[in-house]
Amino acid sequence: MGMCLQALFGVWVLVVISFLSCSRLASSSPYKLPAFDAPSTFQTNNNYNPTPTYSRFTEVKGKCSSFLSEASALPSDPNLRYMIQNELSFVNGDWRQDKGSAPVMPFINSNNTLPQNLSVISLSSFWITDVDPNTPSGKMVNVSGVLKLAMSPDRGISFMGSNPEGFEIYPGLSSLSIRFEGVYLQLKNPKKERLLCMLGSTYLPSRGENAGNPWDSSESLSPNLLEDDNILLLLHYPSKLSLTTREIRGKLTSFNRHSNPRYFDGIDIYSQLAAYSNYGFDSGSLVAKACDPYPYADNFQSKGIEIYRGEQLCSTLLQLTSGQILDVVPNWQCNGTDDFCSKLGPFMRDDKVQRTDGSFNNTKLIVQDVRCVDPSDSSAAKSGITNVSAVFRIVPPSQSQALAVERSGLNGLTLSAEGKWSSSAGQLCMIGCLGSIKTEDSACNSRICIYIPLTLSIKQRSVVIGSIFSIKNDTNSFYPLSFELLLHPPQLPWDVLNKMSYKYSKTKLAGSMLERDEPVGFGGQIKKSFLKYPLKELGKTRESFSLLSEDLSVHSLGIFEPFSKGHFVKSFIDVDIIAIEEFVGVDWVQASNTEVIPEYVREPPQSEGPEEEKYFLKVAAQLKVEGNFTNLFVEGLYDPRVGRMYLIGCRDVRAPWNVLHDSGDLEDGLDCLIEVKLEYPPTNARWFVNPTVKLSVTSKRTEDDPFFFRQIKIQTLPILYRRQREEIISRKSVEGMLRILTLSVMIGCILSELYHIRGKAEVAPYISLVMLGLQAIGYSIPLITGAEALFERLTSDSEDNEYSSLSQSRWSEVIDYIVKLLVLVAFLLTLRLCQKVWKSRIRLLTRSPLEPWRVPSDKRVLAIFSAIHAIGFLVVLIVHTVRTSTRPIQSSTYLDWKGNVHKQHEWETQLKEYVGLVQDFFLLPQIVGNILWHIECKPLRKLYYIGVTVLRLLPHIYDYLRSPVFNPYFANEYEFANPSSDFYSKFGDIAIPVIAVMLAIVIFIQQRWNNLTVGRVLKLTSSKLTRLGSRMYERLPSQTFEAELVSGVNSQENGNAHANGEVS
Repeated sequence: MGMCLQALFGVWVLVVISFLSCSRLASSSPYKLPAFDAPSTFQTNNNYNPTPTYSRFTEVKGKCSSFLSEASALPSDPNLRYMIQNELSFVNGDWRQDKGSAPVMPFINSNNTLPQNLSVISLSSFWITDVDPNTPSGKMVNVSGVLKLAMSPDRGISFMGSNPEGFEIYPGLSSLSIRFEGVYLQLKNPKKERLLCMLGSTYLPSRGENAGNPWDSSESLSPNLLEDDNILLLLHYPSKLSLTTREIRGKLTSFNRHSNPRYFDGIDIYSQLAAYSNYGFDSGSLVAKACDPYPYADNFQSKGIEIYRGEQLCSTLLQLTSGQILDVVPNWQCNGTDDFCSKLGPFMRDDKVQRTDGSFNNTKLIVQDVRCVDPSDSSAAKSGITNVSAVFRIVPPSQSQALAVERSGLNGLTLSAEGKWSSSAGQLCMIGCLGSIKTEDSACNSRICIYIPLTLSIKQRSVVIGSIFSIKNDTNSFYPLSFELLLHPPQLPWDVLNKMSYKYSKTKLAGSMLERDEPVGFGGQIKKSFLKYPLKELGKTRESFSLLSEDLSVHSLGIFEPFSKGHFVKSFIDVDIIAIEEFVGVDWVQASNTEVIPEYVREPPQSEGPEEEKYFLKVAAQLKVEGNFTNLFVEGLYDPRVGRMYLIGCRDVRAPWNVLHDSGDLEDGLDCLIEVKLEYPPTNARWFVNPTVKLSVTSKRTEDDPFFFRQIKIQTLPILYRRQREEIISRKSVEGMLRILTLSVMIGCILSELYHIRGKAEVAPYISLVMLGLQAIGYSIPLITGAEALFERLTSDSEDNEYSSLSQSRWSEVIDYIVKLLVLVAFLLTLRLCQKVWKSRIRLLTRSPLEPWRVPSDKRVLAIFSAIHAIGFLVVLIVHTVRTSTRPIQSSTYLDWKGNVHKQHEWETQLKEYVGLVQDFFLLPQIVGNILWHIECKPLRKLYYIGVTVLRLLPHIYDYLRSPVFNPYFANEYEFANPSSDFYSKFGDIAIPVIAVMLAIVIFIQQRWNNLTVGRVLKLTSSKLTRLGSRMYERLPSQTFEAELVSGVNSQENGNAHANGEVS
């Protein structure tokens, strides 16, 4: 048994180490930055001085002499230094190199790291690092800066980094940094351009001898570097930022000879003035060219859609478009030639866009650099006109959308626009100028009209709608290109959301679905009568519908049906409730902004009928199924009696323009022959019905239709309603307090046993170490698993906050730590009890070393105990196998609440659950020991074995009296037993307490009528009672000191022993 005690002591040490490690981890940062590999080649100048000396000033004057003769005197402006350093820097512009035999740097896509279908983008960034106001000339200022050229499909260069010059290359990214010194000039030409003329130095990658392929793939990741300081950079800046003067143009050249390996072909650089430059709205004549008369009469105004006419357009427009990616709409209404109808508006042709045949699939539009001046902020207040400027950038399917948001270069896929908006008209009308503006007549030939609609419907789910028209009717004209920003609920400004309305048009079709699926018969009536489903609270207010909308929204991982053995097809499902009845976006606004809307009077029933108006709620939603439907717009009816939603859906099919034009059953280019059904779990029977949402999407088209798709059935992982989440949190707090109470009583029971054996030391050897060890292990398991939970919480807090509403509060954490502390105390007291029993047996053995059989031993107890539970586990496993043989075949894998697949073995699952049963029957080893040892005393105090038994049975009684709250997000809800298994069910909550009580009764009988008592009552013969009298154990004195409970007790006391019973 020494090994048993050592093992228990080892467990205690592990617990202490776990807590200390947790404390150290909690006090340090829970995150560790990943270690990135160093670039394959990176060269820097170790002698670089951050404060430039401008030692090349004379050389700069020689190379820039032609521009110095045209320079004008610089104004004595105290803000000149600030202007140069901020306005002349730019990031993520474009660069293009002249075609030749001397490219400047390689790009390698090694190990297939290049994102699929993305083209490589050449980016340029420039930063002014120093401005010297003490330049000895009134026409120029010394400046220094860093130019960075990069090639990548998806990474920008928004930061300069710590190294001013050098070359680095990764798979998927090449970068060349050049350090420059030069002068700033203002020219006398009519445009009054500003100029930077600079000389640079860097380390260039050397090229191979093969002119057709100068970058040998074997050496491209580690080319030799050549130092070069013969580089000239010219950057031309407009004197001011306006519609036609916003572009930055540059030229990077090498003035080495062509035969020099350091020579490279010329590079053109393109960008635009950034946020530090003030925009000048002085293009009135150009705006009038597109927008007079205002508002421009387009087709949108005849659709009967309410539009935004508020006074705060600027804040609304910025909030709607900032960082957003708009969709380009196919020209499905076009009736012309393929070349005309598939043209991407005024933008230049792109191969990937052309391959879409006018569907513009995956072609996006980004609105950048929005400048807006409200009437109250300018002289336009008299006219009530809001001035707006922006840059519209097309993102082809071959380009990264995230990178496109950061780009600043102007090219054939950009439109610089300026226009006006009036609250009375609600239309933003703008003139658009394509790409690099050479002349206004050739570039500014597009009209842009933008609206913010306030009326939503199943075919109108956009919060920004716009079109680009051609002003000239010539060979360069095009069919109006439409774009839209689809509804993103959480990002709507309150000024817009508060005025929105929804127009239902498919409720009659949804009613037909409902009639076909109406539950009939006795089962249907029972379901309606006893099962409860999400229903709005009392009162027809925005708040009541908001709570219902929260319950009906679904954001969960789903599994496609039918399930295949060992394989789950997963997909994330989003169901966002757009409107319930007349209320739009009832749960999109923060609680602080939520206001109660006065009760409204329901309109008289129309075509839907009075029955439908009485029971059903009109609902509109937006459905996303990852990998299947990006946006499926649905509307229909929700039946709160059976928890089902019957919806008609419309989807954007993104077919070629001619297919859309010839399809007569499309509605505004949308496929609306789709039926959707959502089935929600009941709120009051989650322990009886699997709490998952079932989704089915069915196409009503024939299989030979190009827009047909097979039926999709998905079942989500278990979900929780709002009140269930609140109940879980509150119940965990209550159960935490119950744990504290029961553990406190448990500690009291253990202390009572310690006092019992201190007053009656002769009974200590008869306490089973197997029983105590079993309890000690039971206390140690929660401690160890709790420590693991702490480690997991430290590493996963920032990884998944989707269920942050279920996170434990401070008070819950305090309760958790108190519980762990009490468990640790109970664990240590149990070890102390083991120690006393063990030392008492050692003391007994030292008294009679020649008769070791007199000392109670747990070897046979452990063998019998193990055999009983081994047989019991086999019986349970066989019964479980027999009972589950009639059920459908279960998979050897399962999904956790995050959707991760784990392997499981049936015997492992049953074994883990059987551990709880072993803990409940902790008195079994003591019963076996009492029988083997023929006890004539009372080893266990009544308060101990009865109290511990009652405390072990309380969870079963609690679960039986109150149905368990299903909680898929706390894996440790049931520490040992799974309440859904075959033998830990309602029957188990009755059978296990009955058996445990019977074991306690057996202990009582054994201790009440032990061998000595039975002998006295039955007056057995002395020979039978004392057949082993010489081997009986002398009862120890009742008063024993702690110092005596050691192995070195005085052996002289051995002579005082006399036999009173049999010990084996």
